Amino acid sequence: MHYLKAYVRLVRRAETRIVEDGQNLYEKHHVFPVSLFGKNSRIVLFTLREHYLAHKLLWKACRKRYGYADQKTRKMANAFHWMVYGVGDTNREKNKDSHMYALARIACSEAKRGKSRPDMRGKSYFGADEQTIRNGIESMRVKKIGMKISYPSNRKPSPCSVEKALKISESRKKTKQKFLEMTQAEFDDWVALHSAKPTKDGRINSNVSRALKWRKDELGSYETQ
Repeated sequence: MHYLKAYVRLVRRAETRIVEDGQNLYEKHHVFPVSLFGKNSRIVLFTLREHYLAHKLLWKACRKRYGYADQKTRKMANAFHWMVYGVGDTNREKNKDSHMYALARIACSEAKRGKSRPDMRGKSYFGADEQTIRNGIESMRVKKIGMKISYPSNRKPSPCSVEKALKISESRKKTKQKFLEMTQAEFDDWVALHSAKPTKDGRINSNVSRALKWRKDELGSYETQ
């Protein structure tokens, strides 16, 4: 089928049609699509079905002549997809059936296939294989281990009110007393629930280290737990 000739016949029929008010519902259509040729005054009135067919023919004509990856085909594919689904609040349920659904999805899928992504240019892993991405993630993870935050030398701590400081102090004293009153068996059970093993960057659980300090215990006996 010669899609472009079919499109021309559709346009000529619309140009010679006498349109009467209230006779049918018509939609304006640029004979030369604005997305390809820019603004122009060559406009015809299509019925709803004709308008759908026109965009379908334009998409198929461009795909046949230029291939699915060409920018012209992509623009016509998006226009055809809009005719079926609408944009924003525009709902075209009246035009939709299973055949149109399949064609519109094919057009949209082809329009995105192999499309260039200028916004991703320069990104390290855009288009990389899975192993390269994994190696990059592992490299970043290794770099972060042992990193220290360099605060400015003149950095001052956030102000703390007297009332808040007293609450913190009282809470810390109660926590300390709780650990001091624990039997050795109770404390061993508590440590078993909170890993005392140093992490890869050499740090240990701050709650465990604080409790050991209060009880004057050594860390070594707990590192294997």
